[in-house]
Amino acid sequence: MASTRLPNEEKEFIAASKEENPSCLLKNMKTLFWFGAILGIAGYVLVVWLPQNYFYIGWENVPELPGLEEKWVSTLDKDVKLQSITFSSEDGQCSGDLYEPASEKSKYKNTKGEFPIIIMGHGIGSTRDQGLQRFAEKFANQGLAVLAFDYRTYGRSPGLPRHYLSPTRHVQDFKNAVAYVQSLSFVDKKRIVLWGSRFTFSKKKKLHIPENSWIFFIFIFFHIFLKISYGGGHVIKAASDLPSLAAVISQVPFMGNTPHESKLDEMKKRGLKVIGLGLLGSISANIRHWLGMPEIYGPIYAHQSTQPFRLAMNYWELIGEPQESWLEKHPKNRPNDWKNGALIRPLFDVLTYRPVASVEKISPNTKVLYIAAKKDKLCPMERVQYALKKTPHAEMALLDCGHFDVYAGESFEQNIRAQLHFLEKILLP
Repeated sequence: MASTRLPNEEKEFIAASKEENPSCLLKNMKTLFWFGAILGIAGYVLVVWLPQNYFYIGWENVPELPGLEEKWVSTLDKDVKLQSITFSSEDGQCSGDLYEPASEKSKYKNTKGEFPIIIMGHGIGSTRDQGLQRFAEKFANQGLAVLAFDYRTYGRSPGLPRHYLSPTRHVQDFKNAVAYVQSLSFVDKKRIVLWGSRFTFSKKKKLHIPENSWIFFIFIFFHIFLKISYGGGHVIKAASDLPSLAAVISQVPFMGNTPHESKLDEMKKRGLKVIGLGLLGSISANIRHWLGMPEIYGPIYAHQSTQPFRLAMNYWELIGEPQESWLEKHPKNRPNDWKNGALIRPLFDVLTYRPVASVEKISPNTKVLYIAAKKDKLCPMERVQYALKKTPHAEMALLDCGHFDVYAGESFEQNIRAQLHFLEKILLP
């Protein structure tokens, strides 16, 4: 619409605007100054101060957590062929131990001379040297082929940054492990089993955030700006995408909350402040990564009461078990560069684990065995029991022990007997 001002009035208006302009400009400059100062301080706190005070900057500064003298002694049959292998996985490689059973002793060998194989991957922040060899040797001695591998950037697997804890990447590693064993001449492609322990499966799910929660805003930030995925899945997710699998064994699994539990139960269990610190750390880590700064790490295991981090993914007070019960499965002299730290950048991927509903996607032709522990405070048996009801063709072995007891002692013996019985039922030719 055309202006209705007279020429003289328009000149007066322009003159007045010029007189006021320096003041407005000064005011805007002050606003920009304070905005920049606040933004700079916030950026410094988030990108510099927070990592320096609550995390480890750089892999070289992550501390080691000494293992104990191993109580386990190898009992591998001398006729079992054991070799170290590597296989390609997306942008890197995975290292593994391949057990080929003695042909003349195996009751599992078919008429073509092929064996079933168990592909084993460990739980959160662990490697194959931390307890998996006990199971692998038992399986191999019974005539089963086994591949126990480390995820990319873990254990003896190469790749940087070290300890890239990401369910999505781990699922890819499981799938590529399946592709690798399918290329082996002595493996029966119709009798492949996935074996996972602890935090080894998840699902993709729409995110439901309770109303009036301050956490909502952090989640929205991640979802819109950082675009970090909702998770993935280890053995359950991989099995849902691989219908030809013969079986899955899921040991003391982390399930996430069931539909009968509050959406915040798991967060409250870990501590809202801990979760908040972790999310801020992940935001900081992603900004640092974008700026080309060194990666930051957080401890996997720690005493909440004695360490300032309060961020450990499995702190001892939550587990309710002595530290030694976990360290017993760590060799005192490690054959790899394992340290007590995990990359913080993909933490959101871990915190949003919700595996329960994904079990329904597993093929009816794939049999599932859950191993649960009655005294497990980290991964409660009630959640496993719920998953059992939802999983096609599944069964459960319930052990009277704690979370880490399944790796050693009498509980281990009961555990391995249940697993071997399950495997014999479905894998004999």
